[in-house]
Amino acid sequence: MAGQIQERLRARKASTQAVEAGEEMYAQLQSGIGLQELADKNALKQVRLGALHRDDDRVPDKIMNLAFTTARPEAGGVSVGGVALDDGSFALLELHSVTDAPDALDETVALQLSQRVNYGRREFSAVLQSIKEEFDVRIFENNL
Repeated sequence: MAGQIQERLRARKASTQAVEAGEEMYAQLQSGIGLQELADKNALKQVRLGALHRDDDRVPDKIMNLAFTTARPEAGGVSVGGVALDDGSFALLELHSVTDAPDALDETVALQLSQRVNYGRREFSAVLQSIKEEFDVRIFENNL
C-alpha cells in the first residue's frame, strides 16, 4: 500500500511539474517564440496533424476544444494555445489557419445528416442498454 501511495504522489508531482513547465512554454509561445524552436530547445514531442474537423478523433477532447476556441490567426500568422491534459501532460497548440464551413447545407444533405445522427444515437443507446443488462457496471452518463 505504501508503494502505491508513493507512486501516486510521484505521478501527481510529475503532473504538476509538467503543467508548470507547459504554462511557462505557453507564455514563451505568446511572446513570439515559435513552437519548433521550443520543441527543439526542450526536446518536446511534436505532432503535426494538418486540418482538424469538429468530429476528428485523433486528439483528446481538451486539445480539440482548444483548437476550435483559439482566436483565428491573421493572414500569414499563427495563434497559440496551451492546455493541461487529463493524463498529467500539457499540450501546446500552434494554429496556422481556419477553414470556414460552407454557408448552408442543401436540404437533402441536411436531412441525411440528421437521419445519421439519430441512427447513431439509437445505436449508441442500444449498446449502452446491452452493456447494462449483461454486466454489472456503472456508466457515468455525464462523461459520454
